[in-house]
Amino acid sequence: MILMILLSLLQVSEPDPQRVRVLYEAAAFRRDSSLRLTQLLSPVTVDGTPLMRCYKGAANMLEAKYAKDPFTKLAYFGKGKDWIEQAIAADTSQAEMRYIRLAIQENLPAILNYKAAIAKDRAFLKAQLKELKDPALQSAITKYLER
Repeated sequence: MILMILLSLLQVSEPDPQRVRVLYEAAAFRRDSSLRLTQLLSPVTVDGTPLMRCYKGAANMLEAKYAKDPFTKLAYFGKGKDWIEQAIAADTSQAEMRYIRLAIQENLPAILNYKAAIAKDRAFLKAQLKELKDPALQSAITKYLER
């Protein structure tokens, strides 16, 4: 019993979702934000929540954007794709994860062949938009879908 209590105290809690969202938005434009996002998400494991696992995948995708070497870019891309797809498979009803994947797929070069869920994610988000409880997320998704 004491061992279980100690282990639970030692577990690193997941990052604050609001902080992750802010860094994620900035990371698309700033390398230092991408590095901070990657560092913030470093404790997230395959046992983490699907949302944080999806953001970890997105952080890997952003690292690919800033990498210089093509092999490093591909490695980050593959790792990020795996994290995102596994997270969405674990919770297909999470609109925020579909938004992340949609934004990534629409902005990646076609040669990477990661565009299969664009239409499905757009339709899902349009159908779920009014059901979202987080006004900031709802606004971000609305703005994204309107562009």
